[in-house]
Amino acid sequence: MRLTGCRAESVKMRLTGTMLAAGDDSGAVRIVEVQNGKVVRTLRRHTNICSSVAFRPQRPQSLVSAGLDMQVLLWNLQKTRPLWAVDLQDSHEQAEQAGRPGQLFNPPLAHCVSASSCGDLLACAAEDGRLHLLRVGTGSHLDHQGALQGHSQGASQAHFVHFLPHPYWLLSAGNDGLVALWDVSAHARPPEAKASNSSRPPASRRKARIRPKGRRPPATATPLGEEHAGGPESAAAGEGVCEGAEAGVCGAGPGTQESTGPALSFTHTDKVNWVCPALLQGTPSVVVADQSADLYVYPLTL
Repeated sequence: MRLTGCRAESVKMRLTGTMLAAGDDSGAVRIVEVQNGKVVRTLRRHTNICSSVAFRPQRPQSLVSAGLDMQVLLWNLQKTRPLWAVDLQDSHEQAEQAGRPGQLFNPPLAHCVSASSCGDLLACAAEDGRLHLLRVGTGSHLDHQGALQGHSQGASQAHFVHFLPHPYWLLSAGNDGLVALWDVSAHARPPEAKASNSSRPPASRRKARIRPKGRRPPATATPLGEEHAGGPESAAAGEGVCEGAEAGVCGAGPGTQESTGPALSFTHTDKVNWVCPALLQGTPSVVVADQSADLYVYPLTL
């Protein structure tokens, strides 16, 4: 199939395999029937490049898009207008007023959006170095839940990992070469559920068990295609391994601020353009693409 008159920036397939969504450089999202390659609907609202699209699991008619206009939009495929819109610039300005650290000189251009397996929790990687968390509430209301701050430059990738012990692990990567794994399970519950369980701290607020320094060998990325029987070396990270680094959740809710950093992080040797969590030979892994022609594989061992 060919989309004429535009350049596709992001393409995602619906889990049923019947449709795909393509965000393009005009800001439009085109819905295509896979069987015949026909564009059945065009969604227009972004005023700049639509950089990322994601179908919501378990909700085949629901789609999320993000763009360089700093907008995150929630769509119903039966309608031509978005159900809800969140402007990341608003949260960016609030963080600036609160004096929180981060890439405040960079606007929060939205680069990548991902949906958890339940379909209600969303994450968006932005140029301000933050991972913006959003939740779909009742009535298709899209609420900004705060932001994870861990990248010293723009965050380019955000992907929920569905094969780890629970479905709310979030993998991020950025222009600083950092690849990080976050536990965002505390944000998976609606605000009223959090309030009723306030006496028991959520998992993301508990300190992760940190192995003593020096006992974990540094991981080496395995170029994809090289022989690595049994999977890559079973270390948790690459150069500069850190757990619970100086990073955290900013504006996690009204009047709150969490300081828990990523459960796992490592630094790739170059700017990261793309990552993909994957089970390779039964080993939880992440495939990393940078500015070279090679792909690299790191293990994701918690």
